[in-house]
Parts: sequence; C-alpha cells; structure tokens
Amino acid sequence: MANPYAERTRNYKIIETTWANKPLATSVRLNTKIHVTDVGSGGSMWSTNGTTWEPVNGEFSHSSSTVASGIPSSGTINAGSSGTLTLTTALHRIYSAGVWLWLPNIATTPAITAGLYWVVMSSTTVGTIFSSGPGSAALTITGGLGYTQTTGSDLTLKTIPVFGGVLGANGQATCDITFLYPNSAGAKTVKGKFGTVTYFQGAPTTTVVQRVLGGFKNSNSESSQEGIQFLSSAGGTGTGTTLPPTGTDNTATDLNLLVTGQLATATDYVIVSRFLMRLIR
Repeated sequence: MANPYAERTRNYKIIETTWANKPLATSVRLNTKIHVTDVGSGGSMWSTNGTTWEPVNGEFSHSSSTVASGIPSSGTINAGSSGTLTLTTALHRIYSAGVWLWLPNIATTPAITAGLYWVVMSSTTVGTIFSSGPGSAALTITGGLGYTQTTGSDLTLKTIPVFGGVLGANGQATCDITFLYPNSAGAKTVKGKFGTVTYFQGAPTTTVVQRVLGGFKNSNSESSQEGIQFLSSAGGTGTGTTLPPTGTDNTATDLNLLVTGQLATATDYVIVSRFLMRLIR
C-alpha cells in the first residue's frame, strides 16, 4: 500500500535550476517549488500555481551590493605596478579593500580602455589598479600619463540583468541607492535606467550624500511599464509635480537595469556606495 504522506511530500520536492532551464510551470505538479540559482541575492524560491511560476511569499531581494563603484576625478596614471593612480580630488574615505572606478581611454603603456577598474586605495588620492578585478594581478604601467575625466555622459557603474518573465505581467521592482560625492557646485548625477527608460535619478550639488528610492512596475502586461516614485513629507505622505515615466519594453525578454553616473565637472567624483533591488509579484 502506498504511503500517502510520502506521496504528498513528493509534490513539494525542491528543484535546483537556473531561470533559463526551469521546467514549464504547467508540466509539474501544483505547488512544486524550484530554487532558481541565478535570480536573486543567493538565488530565489518559486512555486507553480499550475499556470505560472510565482516567487514564494510574493517577493525577494533581486540584487544587492555594498561594493562601491564610481567615477573619480581627473588624475594621473603613474609608471610601475603600485600606486598607479593618483587622483586630483581626494575621495571621502580610503577604500583599502577596493573600489570599482571608471577610467576614460588613456594612452598609457599599456593603454587603458574606458571602463571600470578594480582599484585598491592606499590613501584618499592614491591607489593601485588591477588588471581584471579582485584577485587579479596589479596592472604594470611603463608609460604614465595624466588624464581628464569624462564629463556630460552617463557612464555605467552597475549592470543588473533582469531575465525575461521574471517580472510577470504585474510585477514591480523597487530600488534603493546611496551615493556619495564632494560638496561642490557641479552636478553629480546618478540614474536608474531599465530597458530604454530612466525611471529615477538624483543630481545633487552642494551636499555630500543622497539616497535615491525609485523603481518600475508592469501594468497588466509584460510590455507596459510605469515608474514608481517615493515622495515623502511630514506624516509620511508626499506630493509631486511630475508624473512617473512610462515605458513599453518587452520584459518577457532579457533586459538590464543600469545604474549610471555623470559628472558635470572633471574635478568632482561620485561613488555609488550601496544598491538594493527588491522584486514583488
């Protein structure tokens, strides 16, 4: 005689999978659970309702990072393999455990190609550039050169993949970003762009820290988005004069959320200190 308890527990077997290789929600038993290893901070749990996969408990931490990344000021690339970067403007702290810094094209030997580099700082102005991230070899420069930092362009500091179908027709993503910068007249802009639309941004000048809350949601369709605005005043409520942006990107396909930075003045800097994105369905 079959054990009814064993039969019931088989319905709840947890399957390890990636998002691309998950079984069809209609092909497994009702309430079957999967652990998706490449969606969420440390993966995420999903359950089938017989038609679609839904996140267990309705929400999870999609992406989280406390590793800083940013755009430093202009500076100098020095010859050697230690202390190869000297900044014109000191950062707010010594990133002795490392920080991702965006450098422009610099005609050193070897040449530096524009993009993010892992830099371990020994002071607020001097650091060592590494060839390909933490654990790689220090970049050896044989011909140093000064450089002027890029201004007036959105430079990608973080890329968060959002796989097709993760949002569903009515999912929403909320983002929480803290960034740091010097007290100066030039704008230091951080934006959150999903697909083709910028959904939230901050562009402070004469302060030193800003927290940006924002996000986006699908509106009864995987191809209809609307921005989420967080407005606050006394009593925990708020009003605004600008309507949230809208988009028509197809979230049934893979898209990216980009966190970008932009400097108006080459002697400024901006550092994204932390990032958190939660997904709710």
